[in-house]
Amino acid sequence: SIAHLKKGFEVINNSHDTDHRLELVGNDEITEISQCFNTYMDKLNAIAKADEAAINDISRVAKQMECGFVSVRINAQAGSPGLQSSIRAFNQALSEMEKATGDVAKVMASFGMSDFTPDIDVGRYSGEIGGMMTSLQGLSESMGDFMALLSKHGSALNSGATTLAGASGDLSSSSNTQASSLEETAAAIAE
Repeated sequence: SIAHLKKGFEVINNSHDTDHRLELVGNDEITEISQCFNTYMDKLNAIAKADEAAINDISRVAKQMECGFVSVRINAQAGSPGLQSSIRAFNQALSEMEKATGDVAKVMASFGMSDFTPDIDVGRYSGEIGGMMTSLQGLSESMGDFMALLSKHGSALNSGATTLAGASGDLSSSSNTQASSLEETAAAIAE
């Protein structure tokens, strides 16, 4: 039993595979310890397989994020508590990114409908997202100011165009009167 135990541990120590088990020979205390060790290795193998599935799911989500998707989540359950904690944190970060992109989409939709006064919660975010929200707020204010200036000058331009149209009408009327007077003068001279 001791020789089989030693040989089994040597195989396990020289491998990164969790599928190796100790050979159970006999019915003594060492065989019982070997059986406990094999049970422990079965648990480690289950944890390793769950972690491998979780890592594959993390890779899937990362590839989707590269394409611009932030509504995806890691669904696999890891076997080890540390990896599972990291998955929860990663999913929470994705949730916050989804909220941020939703806020940006709402602001841009407001701009598309000529509403340059959307409610932008600049203080909610920090880092690059906070910088983007601050820039959007600045853009909103600039566009609002530009539209107000355009409206003010547009009204003045419209008023000027109305005055010009009136003056043009007066000029046309005066020209017609002058032309009529010239015709009368020409007719009188001809007589």
